Amino acid sequence: MTKRIPHREEFIEGVQSVTAYVESHRDNAASHFRAFLKEFDNLDCDGRFLEIGPGPGFLTALIAEKKPKAQITALEPSSEMIEFAQNHLQSRGVNGNVRFIRGSVDDSEVMGSLGEFDLVYSTFSLHHWKKPNTAWRYLFSKLKKNGTLFIHDLKRVPWLYHVPFGKRMLDSIRAAYTPDEISDMLMTMGIARNQYTIKTPFPYFWMSVLIRNNGN
Repeated sequence: MTKRIPHREEFIEGVQSVTAYVESHRDNAASHFRAFLKEFDNLDCDGRFLEIGPGPGFLTALIAEKKPKAQITALEPSSEMIEFAQNHLQSRGVNGNVRFIRGSVDDSEVMGSLGEFDLVYSTFSLHHWKKPNTAWRYLFSKLKKNGTLFIHDLKRVPWLYHVPFGKRMLDSIRAAYTPDEISDMLMTMGIARNQYTIKTPFPYFWMSVLIRNNGN
């Protein structure tokens, strides 16, 4: 297996950078989240949700529309991205049940202040985390009993290195993890094998990790 190359890109901040990011992702947002949403629909969950790395809020809005009774907390490090996301949700009329908090997943003070959730989820952020083991622990600690942690990200597979992607996408693929690497992380946390599943939905370079807090 090709060696992982950690992502060097920092989080996106500044009006120009955020605007460029939004314009490059707006048109393909629906297809970008299709595999995640298919799995999400199968979870049949409601209550308090925590979204890590909502970015411009495209997925946040979709979740808020699907689950109008859910209370969503969205943790995002970029203040400019939060401002755009708030405007986006307001334009779709789903901002009433969403609150944004500025912070990162490995910030113990911020994570400790959030409370517990029925669902904690993140999409395409795992490969950016500088301290993934710490992040996994914090996120799992945020689950209520029988709550679900759902992480959806790219999967590192060698053949993708030969596909003519742009530099940003190729850097992300090289920084992504394999299912075995994820299993090793969870093992170090003491997560039993029967508590989680790792799925690789079509087109097979995406990976969904679902972890259940059974209270043990």
